[in-house]
Amino acid sequence: MQGIHKAALVLVCVVFTGMFAGSPAYSLDIGKSLESVTKMGEYSDKLKGLYEELMGFKDSAKFHDVGFDNCCEFAKWKDKVTGLTKEAKTPVEEKASSSLAQLGEEYLKTKGAENDTTSSLTSIIKGVLGK
Repeated sequence: MQGIHKAALVLVCVVFTGMFAGSPAYSLDIGKSLESVTKMGEYSDKLKGLYEELMGFKDSAKFHDVGFDNCCEFAKWKDKVTGLTKEAKTPVEEKASSSLAQLGEEYLKTKGAENDTTSSLTSIIKGVLGK
């Protein structure tokens, strides 16, 4: 008896898949999912680039002197991070980019030194980046 139930279930699955696999709605859902993955990839690439930039200047004497004042290149970095936060499409993305901004501020305060706050913020960012 169970063999008949399994065969019927397989038949229903095949028919259901056949009915909807080629439908525009099904294709549209797949397209939206792929678009979302692509945008997350773009977001991660931007986040990673800005994180690496910060790692490059966090120990700089000039950064410690001028910080994020509008006069200097570090203000442009902060503007990019702010823009990335505005681009965020999910709470996870928003948390990661705001954590990056906070990390920059913390490195300014500590003159590039690591502490519990920088470790926590770095963990959040690396978690989103999959590191």
